[in-house]
Amino acid sequence: MNVSYPNLDEFLGTYFHQDWREDEPTADRIVNKYLSEWPRDDALLALRELENLLSENYGDAKLRELLDEMGCYYDPLGDAMTCASWLSGIREKMTTQLLE
Repeated sequence: MNVSYPNLDEFLGTYFHQDWREDEPTADRIVNKYLSEWPRDDALLALRELENLLSENYGDAKLRELLDEMGCYYDPLGDAMTCASWLSGIREKMTTQLLE
């Protein structure tokens, strides 16, 4: 578990597990599944941690390393995205669904 981002670690490691495509066919649908199933307060904590992570301005190699540490098996490169752009998209979706 990544102690700096425990809620984000739980989200990404739980929902983007090794066989995540068996649950949903796309990463976007996995995020929707998380937001519909997970307690709102915990999702808000994950959102705050995601914002903190993105504010660190890590390069893609470091973000990939962190995603690996969290047990996230999704690879944004497969969808022609960087880790930063993928995580930014998740942040936007979470912000829209949790705060607006």
